[in-house]
Amino acid sequence: MFVDFLKAAAVTIAIGLPVFVWGDAMGDGWWKLPLLAGCLALSMVAGVATFARKYKERIIPIASIYVVVMLAVLVFLAFEIAWRRGHIEF
Repeated sequence: MFVDFLKAAAVTIAIGLPVFVWGDAMGDGWWKLPLLAGCLALSMVAGVATFARKYKERIIPIASIYVVVMLAVLVFLAFEIAWRRGHIEF
């Protein structure tokens, strides 16, 4: 189960992390925020789908915990990227 969780986490981070990296490179427009939110939702769905291949009968509790944990990981990584780029000041 741990190996499957690592695979799902790698899929989620691989799809979700470029959203934060390339978010600054995108121009401003009405389409930017829906596109970024859609990519994050896609990354979560891809991670849950990767995990659901083996654990279909118990996917609801696993998916709810997984989404919360991976959302926290993605927010932390976004904070780190913004901090290292100098967008966050204390």
